[in-house]
This record gives sequence, C-alpha cells and structure tokens, in this order.
Amino acid sequence: MFNTIKFINNSVSRVFNVDTLPLESLPNRAKGVLMLNTSQERFEGETPIESKIDSDSAFIKWNAGSLSVSSSWNRCDKTGIWSRKDIVENNSEQEIEIYGSVYRFAFASSEYEIYCQNSSWCSENQGEWQPLAFGTTEVSCFGGRTCMGAAPYMCLRDKETKKGVIFNIIPQGNWVIRVSKVLHNEEFLCVVELGLSDKNLKLKIRSGGKLELP
Repeated sequence: MFNTIKFINNSVSRVFNVDTLPLESLPNRAKGVLMLNTSQERFEGETPIESKIDSDSAFIKWNAGSLSVSSSWNRCDKTGIWSRKDIVENNSEQEIEIYGSVYRFAFASSEYEIYCQNSSWCSENQGEWQPLAFGTTEVSCFGGRTCMGAAPYMCLRDKETKKGVIFNIIPQGNWVIRVSKVLHNEEFLCVVELGLSDKNLKLKIRSGGKLELP
C-alpha cells in the first residue's frame, strides 16, 4: 500500500513508501515541511508548538515570528489520497509581507525521475518521464491561468524500486512545483517544494488577518 504518510517526531518520515529524512540531519535548504519567507524572517517549519497525529490525519502548528502557521493533513478513506491545508495568521499589530511560501518534502539520496505535463492550446496532456540528474527542475504557470505553462502536478519516483508519490496543487493564483538535488554529506538529497509561486510575490497580511495556502 502506497497511500500512507508516516510521521515521526512531528515530521514526515515516509511518504508513499519513499523515504524522507529527519529534520535534524538536514541542511537549511532541505529542513522543515514548510518554507515561509516574510518581511520579518525566513521560517523553515522545524519545531512545532502543538501537534496531534494519528493514522488518517495530522494537525501541526508553529510560530514564525509574529505569525502562526497551522497545518492540517487528512486522508480520504475511499481514495487513499492525502490533502493538506495550511493557514498563516498574523498575530501582530502590524502588517506583514509574504515573499515566499511553499510546502517542502526532503527525500533520501537515490536516483529519481520525474513526470510532468505540458499544457497549452491544442497540446494538452503532453508529458514524459525524465531523470532528475542535477540542479533544479521547475514547473509553474503564469498570468493566473492554472494550466498555462504546465499542469499543476508532478510525479516523483525511485528509478530502481519504481515507488513514488504524486504532488498536486489546487491553485489559488500562480503556482510552482520544483524538485532539486541538494548536496549533503557527499550525497544528493531530493527536495520537493510546491505552493504559491514566489516569483514577484508580495502578499500583505494585515493585523489579525489570515492567509490560506493552496
């Protein structure tokens, strides 16, 4: 059964039988299950202040300076698909700007390949598998058009075991999915980030306001 997410010490330890890594062992570029870049600080979602985790759901909460981040995970019994919804709340008395906000998953060193699809007029659903050899592969949309540039999902799988996971965004504006090889202890980790496109992003959250992430 691949439709399983396992948590250890409030972090994701295994996603669909593809190994992830413990937070304390990771470089900054791969830490946390959320990257939040604000006018106050850059937050990596490492140490929660509250958590409740069982086999079919999870709730994790962090403080990020004057912001709080609540992350709710739920598994559909019928499909086995996990959904995630994060909410950022401004607890300060001043406006805070958001320059980047993506979910993050760090996977153990292995040889991976990815599948994504082009999507344009008369060329819908054109995709193929490609090796993740080095650097960063990124797909995104532009102009607020959900499928202009690419479809909002990506599949990552281990080339040897063929076990993998599919990431899908239900967009709210421009979105991005990027997967990178990150060097750590002479091995290359695989780091997936997805969410709001951080290209020219400058969202303002007023005092007491909330931002629901896609």
